[in-house]
Amino acid sequence: MLHPGQFLEGYRILRRIGSGGFGEIWICETEVPGELRALKFIPAANDGRLDKEYHALGLYRNAAGRLQSPALMPIEHASLLAYGLFYIMPLADGLNQVPPSSPEWQPKTLAAVIAQQKMEAVWFSSRQMKDWINPILTGLQLLSDAGLVHRDVKPDNMLFLNGFPCLSDISLLGEDAQQLTRRGTPGFSAPSWFVESGGHPDMYGAATTFYTMLTGNAPDKMGRAAFRWPPQGEASFSPVERLEWLRCHRVIRRAIDDRPAERFIDFSTFARRLNQREGDAVSDSDPAESPDDTSPSDPPLGLEKDTTGRRRLTRRAALLSLPLLTFGGYLARETISGDKAAAGSQKSPFALGSEIPWVTASMVVDSLKNCGFKQIADESGLLVFNKKMKEDNLPQGVTVALHFDAATKAVWTYRCLRISNNETLKFDNQAFEEGIGSICGIFVADKEWTEIHKFIYRPKNAMREVRFKEEKMMFREAHLTADCELVFESDDSSTLQHAFAVSSRE
Repeated sequence: MLHPGQFLEGYRILRRIGSGGFGEIWICETEVPGELRALKFIPAANDGRLDKEYHALGLYRNAAGRLQSPALMPIEHASLLAYGLFYIMPLADGLNQVPPSSPEWQPKTLAAVIAQQKMEAVWFSSRQMKDWINPILTGLQLLSDAGLVHRDVKPDNMLFLNGFPCLSDISLLGEDAQQLTRRGTPGFSAPSWFVESGGHPDMYGAATTFYTMLTGNAPDKMGRAAFRWPPQGEASFSPVERLEWLRCHRVIRRAIDDRPAERFIDFSTFARRLNQREGDAVSDSDPAESPDDTSPSDPPLGLEKDTTGRRRLTRRAALLSLPLLTFGGYLARETISGDKAAAGSQKSPFALGSEIPWVTASMVVDSLKNCGFKQIADESGLLVFNKKMKEDNLPQGVTVALHFDAATKAVWTYRCLRISNNETLKFDNQAFEEGIGSICGIFVADKEWTEIHKFIYRPKNAMREVRFKEEKMMFREAHLTADCELVFESDDSSTLQHAFAVSSRE
């Protein structure tokens, strides 16, 4: 066994900072010029563990030429002795402002950073988290290209070296093969159904790690609405960050989809999809993505001048219609029924059981309020919300009407109207997208979200008429309808009216 002060092939042992079933971690010092390093030691008494570690170390070092990345922990020296195996690595950054010689010093791991952030007023930004996960995805791609599988991707194994995230701990590393034994840390380890259907174990580990970064929660909470946000809550995010959070959740779901054809084909594709804005060009290396997908973060519709100087509608979309809302008063012409369908458990005019299947009214209302929509009407089974740039009585901005069953919270129809002019166009673009996200967003799978947006946001130059006839599409037992109109007021000022609707019946 090792002890402080011992010299081991040019390294002086200082103190132990960790131990477990896979061995011990020590801080050591080089004789010349006296720099600090981390040393991992596996005693010979644990011969089963030593043999596996020695095999993993050999695979890793043999592939070193193909693994040149700051995102992968380098092995500086290794030696097999009569009493055990040890190898030398750079020493990680410290978690707190104390020197490594202090007993209070701890290595800065992603897990420790996440634990600290739970006590702060705000969570990480989406940009910061992408800056951390991107190098890890790059490192995993290099391992995969070298025919290796890490099998223990998790926040505890992501260290920071000089402020840069680095994947460490090769204890479970092995060769990628047709049959892989299940190994790793519960929650982050790929379940048998995922691996048996062709899923890459490290893809599951990377996706669950990113989920923990997003929310601060363990992977077993994935898919549960109550654990979609970090401890600071959804309200702590700006509207833009909130939409990006939902998009990141869809990317995670895509990475570990139970349908193999829907998963990312490699880690590089995972990274590209994570970092691209919706609608950016997609590489042909990701066949499941369509280059024709357009951007929900780009303005859905714009007003531009044609070659004659006349202002016209740029059609990026066949937008969903809203026949039930008035343009002037933002109130519904139709309520839920002629007698307004008494609240509570009384029967809705739409057949019970025909609700929009992927959301509840409370989920939608929470999303709208968090995006800054104001409730302007509350009738029996009908809620109306509005968001606009200026607080005035003009019929402009984005208005949402939600028909639901007060007892079951089942949503029957969701209708959103936008009325914009040149001045409010940019603001309304964002609000209109938030309206779409409140009924779809994380509540549908990434591929389904893409399908909806391909219906709403068509490719540029697709159809440039001023007025569009109603279009329809069936989606998950619900009906989506589309319509759009541009009203010309003068050469310099135009009003755009467009809407989308989702309902449980025609």
